[in-house]
Amino acid sequence: MLGSEPANRASFRLIGISGVSMDKLLALRTFVATVRCGGFSAAARQLGSAIVSDDVVSQRVGSFTRWLVASPQYLARTSPIEHPDALQAHTCLQYDYGSPAHYWRFEQDGTTLQVPVTGSLRSNNADILRQAAVAGQGVALLSDWLVRDDVDSGKLQRLLPDYEVAPGPHEGTIHLLYLPNHRGSKRIAAFSEFLQALLQR
Repeated sequence: MLGSEPANRASFRLIGISGVSMDKLLALRTFVATVRCGGFSAAARQLGSAIVSDDVVSQRVGSFTRWLVASPQYLARTSPIEHPDALQAHTCLQYDYGSPAHYWRFEQDGTTLQVPVTGSLRSNNADILRQAAVAGQGVALLSDWLVRDDVDSGKLQRLLPDYEVAPGPHEGTIHLLYLPNHRGSKRIAAFSEFLQALLQR
C-alpha cells in the first residue's frame, strides 16, 4: 500500500472525493471490478511503467524517493547504522509486496548493494509500518512524502541519506488509475492535482 490518507485528509473531503483508495492493487481485474461495483472512483498505485489496457486509464502523477528511518528511541538502544550491511543486525519493518524477496537495494556512486533484511513485522499498509517505526519497533523504508513530517518533527530520524534506497526491484513512480468513462471528471482531476502537489513537497 502506498499509505493511508495523508495527515491533512480533510483535503479529500474538501474536493468532494468519497471512497478514494490508495491501496496497492494486486490485479488489474480487481481494480476494474471494484470500481464498477461502486467501491471507489480512483486509485494511486506504484508502478514500474504505465498500464497498457483498454479497461483502465493509467496517468503518471509523479515520483518519490524512499527514506530509511527509525525513531530516536530505537536508535538509542541498538548498534549504530553507519553502513547498509549493519541492517542485517537490526529489526527491519518491511512492506509486503507479495513476493519472496526480502532485501533492500542501496546505490551510491554507481555501486549497488543488496542487503538481506529480517524482522517480525511485514505489512502491505505503509502507515502501519510508519506507526511501528515511530513507536520504536524497528527500521523502516518508506516513501519520503509519508514520513517527511515525522522526520521534521524529530519523531523519526533519516538514516544513510547518501544512498538511494529501494525495496528490491520496486521503483518509485506513482500512477493514477481510473476507468475510461471517468475521463474529464472534475473529481479525478482534483485528486490528480492533489497527488501531484503531495509528491512535489
